[in-house]
Amino acid sequence: MLFSRLLGKRGGKSRSVLAVSMLACAAFVAAAMWAWGLPGEAVLRFLLLCIVGLAVIILAALLGTVCVVLIRKLSQRP
Repeated sequence: MLFSRLLGKRGGKSRSVLAVSMLACAAFVAAAMWAWGLPGEAVLRFLLLCIVGLAVIILAALLGTVCVVLIRKLSQRP
């Protein structure tokens, strides 16, 4: 799904799959809140923690990629 967007393949199917996946995720979180009696504040705090963790992982990958590219460019110079 994500790779098809990056590679330029466009299609209505990938968008509908993304929408259904997001709806299923929201339904699962709502069911967990209802079944276990989780307060909304705890769920939002966990969601924020997941987003921050994901951002840290993405930034670390970006920094690693930049370092590899710079090392390759510096090693190719005569």
